Amino acid sequence: MVNKRAAATKLKGVKKIHHPKLRVTKRKSQKYDEEITSEEEDYSDNPEENSDKNAEKPNKTIIQETREEIPLNIPKELTNKAYRKIELFTDRVASESYQKIRDFHASSCVSCLVVSNSLDFIICGSKDGRIVKYTFEGVRVHQIKSHKRNSKNFNRPVQPKGSILCMALSCDDRFLVTSSEDNLIFIWDAKTFKYIKHLIGHRSSVTGLCFQKDSYQLYSCGNDKMVKLWNVEKCGFIDTWYGHEAPIFMIDSLEKECAVTCASDSTIRFWKVFQQSQLVFNSSSGWDQLCVAMINEKIFVSGSLDGTLSLWSASLKKPLFTITKVHTQTPNDQLESSSSYQILSIAVIPFHDIIATGSHDGFIKLFSVVEEKRLEYIKSILCDGHVNSLKFSECGKYLIAGCGCEERLGRWSAVKNRTLNSVKVFML
Repeated sequence: MVNKRAAATKLKGVKKIHHPKLRVTKRKSQKYDEEITSEEEDYSDNPEENSDKNAEKPNKTIIQETREEIPLNIPKELTNKAYRKIELFTDRVASESYQKIRDFHASSCVSCLVVSNSLDFIICGSKDGRIVKYTFEGVRVHQIKSHKRNSKNFNRPVQPKGSILCMALSCDDRFLVTSSEDNLIFIWDAKTFKYIKHLIGHRSSVTGLCFQKDSYQLYSCGNDKMVKLWNVEKCGFIDTWYGHEAPIFMIDSLEKECAVTCASDSTIRFWKVFQQSQLVFNSSSGWDQLCVAMINEKIFVSGSLDGTLSLWSASLKKPLFTITKVHTQTPNDQLESSSSYQILSIAVIPFHDIIATGSHDGFIKLFSVVEEKRLEYIKSILCDGHVNSLKFSECGKYLIAGCGCEERLGRWSAVKNRTLNSVKVFML
């Protein structure tokens, strides 16, 4: 169960928002806890047992009754959305052909990037603390430099300090959220790059950011082992969750109020916001889980330090399908070496059957999800350097890669070649 105690540090300058979706009446608190406990015990290794247990559950749960009692200030289109199956997309990219149409040179190692839904711009962050905005044609529009140590304005952190580790863009391309090694989360106007506010709460570097789809709710995670929920529009803090026993590397979320995280404790955790509960998935390989992405509300994929790609279901403890040593194989499926390359980044198109993985072996690998049960290799794309970030365009026609001469969170296999620091755009 999640520790419900508040964060020990006092959040200065950040107002606490009492989330109506997180309240439960005292009269039903006991039944509510019993239901969450039984729900966590229900998911097993056999999918047939899970389907039988779900069929025996009553139609109306305590959560649904509580939703009727408490008015929720969220759009109706979000509450009425049911489970969406994975749509077919890999037929469009099944051929071996692809084209690199853009290659933007960066001043330093690119650690993260975001792409606008309208394909108007690409924003990338680098390890020298710069945030650069490009047009899709490669023209530099705006730039935010890192904080100068000899500056006189130390008390007003309007500039990030240290490497930019992660960033997120709201679905309407209005807010850009970034984080660096200074434990702060900065909110910017994505169009003008104007500083709006910074959020205080994490005790260490923030390593993961993501918006809930079609919402201004922001999830964050960091080296302090905490997961936090914010409201970017109101610049307010909502809640904190604990569970991981080691630094968290990445977080992802979709439409519903749930998120998935991966950490160096070899676990993946599926967080249920409204239920205030979490499901723990242990890695079969025992290695650190470096990246994770949600395909739909039940299926997600993860990449580990030993190069293992795993497909997971929220109703099963063990992975549905696993591919080992993903980035030790050439396009002809021949092993390049006995050692495997770590999976540094994963990109998916939400509710579609295509997955892209990046490493530092010179290739981006594309896979398809077949019947929500297994993974199949499609093709490889030549890409030099450490692929620290991967993003699909919303239409799925373009794949954007942020590359560098070293990893996003370290320098384990750094290469002294600045020409590798770039943003590449591939047309599939």
